[in-house]
Amino acid sequence: TKPDITAELRARAKQSIYSMDIQRKYHPAKQERRGVYYACRAISTQYVYKMEYEALKPVHISFILTEKDAPKAVRHVGLCYLDNDEPYDDLIDLILVYVPAVVREVDKDSDLYVFGRFFAVESVEAAEEFAAEFADNELAKEAEPAPRLVSMYNTAVANVNHLYNVERNPYFAERLTEAQLEEEREIAIRKGEYRHAVLTARTMFADNEPLDRIARYTALDIATVRTIVLPK
Repeated sequence: TKPDITAELRARAKQSIYSMDIQRKYHPAKQERRGVYYACRAISTQYVYKMEYEALKPVHISFILTEKDAPKAVRHVGLCYLDNDEPYDDLIDLILVYVPAVVREVDKDSDLYVFGRFFAVESVEAAEEFAAEFADNELAKEAEPAPRLVSMYNTAVANVNHLYNVERNPYFAERLTEAQLEEEREIAIRKGEYRHAVLTARTMFADNEPLDRIARYTALDIATVRTIVLPK
């Protein structure tokens, strides 16, 4: 398994909409708004016929998260009155599952604990240890050609065309765009810092500063400084 793989499973039942978001890497500071955004999007994209708002399907969104300092293993978020905490409407239901807290607090015989341990697997060796430890559990026991959860994961990511179709799904694509935008911002910042370092190096060289001092001041290595300031 790869730690940077993101899986999003979305299924529609007859009376409700269910969405599960499983990630190892994300921005914890953005998670709250992100959860609200996903829930609101799942509601607002439903068609309302002749103002029949009561026909809207309730939205149940689960996030599998990796924050280590979460106060509880599982938290539920919904709509309620602020003055007395009574439920306002069951249209939105967010379920936050914090894997480290699950591994730390939940009953080790529960399926949730087994899944939490599986989610923490990051290598073939760790997968083998997982299978050995939970050999008697239905989710983890050996099944050809690998432990059941491991086999399910391998099957899910084995078909390139399936992954491509998932990637093209609007819900996944919008999330992917968010991550790509963040990466693009970081790249732009690094490029800007490098351009500034190049300009500084050339200015210092024109002022007859020694190469080693230029390197220390710009945080560039000597070879890079030579490439920038010396004629080819």
